[in-house]
Amino acid sequence: MGNTNIKWVDLQKRIELIFTGTRVKSFKDVLEKDGNGWNWVLNFEDLRTDNELIVHTKLIFKLDSTKNYLRKLEFLYLKDINCLYKIVRFDSLGDLENVINDIINNDMFGENLLAISNLMVDPETKINNYLYENKIGNKSVYLFEYLPMKTIIPCQDLEFNFNININNNIDIKFKLKKIEKNDFDIIFNNGREKYIVEQKTLNNLIKVIGEFIINKV
Repeated sequence: MGNTNIKWVDLQKRIELIFTGTRVKSFKDVLEKDGNGWNWVLNFEDLRTDNELIVHTKLIFKLDSTKNYLRKLEFLYLKDINCLYKIVRFDSLGDLENVINDIINNDMFGENLLAISNLMVDPETKINNYLYENKIGNKSVYLFEYLPMKTIIPCQDLEFNFNININNNIDIKFKLKKIEKNDFDIIFNNGREKYIVEQKTLNNLIKVIGEFIINKV
């Protein structure tokens, strides 16, 4: 298939322009060889705009064998953490900006990725509200911190790591790990032992975290 007339260097400039005004805790890119050229993989961690938060996603653009031009006017983005990618087409670099902004601003992601992202919008308040509703007055979350991935890894190996501080004196390691296509391990580590909760969905993260704090901290 023939190349487009869009140069990779121009695409890079447009991507930089698109994400100006956002706060990205971690951004990495890598080139990966495929049978017809190269894949330019962009990895975003904790992508925040004024109104939205996406904790993790990837964009993949296909380049020709010389790395000079795009092969197709399309890209893949990671829609959900069970390795669900979606192909999106665009007409020009200007249209690309509209398409990417539409994906981010309209939460066009899967339920589990959105569940993690929603957790990260004021997580301390959400968990403490759960504790309050369950009449727990002697425990509260002081800090809930996301630790971005240090390298670009295949989606089948995705895991999300967090630090939780309880009462400003108890530190908990908290991990979300995909174990099968639609199964997850939620792992707590208090420094002495691990507690693992298996889940089919991540939609009840506040409850799982709250119950751990109530019963195990």
